[in-house]
Amino acid sequence: MSFSSDVKNELAKQIASPRHCRLSELSALILGCGAVGRSEDGIYTVFLQADAEAQGRKFFTILKKHLI
Repeated sequence: MSFSSDVKNELAKQIASPRHCRLSELSALILGCGAVGRSEDGIYTVFLQADAEAQGRKFFTILKKHLI
């Protein structure tokens, strides 16, 4: 594995406690490897194309357990 992959996997294992930190992590994941789209009828869609599987898991873990 590369150093970059190691760092991404290590960061994906940690989830911050404060809500504002979790929102920042979601924002960083979307800006780094995703996009937000909006259809003509006003429905928002989030696209995520992560380098590592752990990034995708972290994204959905934060959404599921901490924000919804």
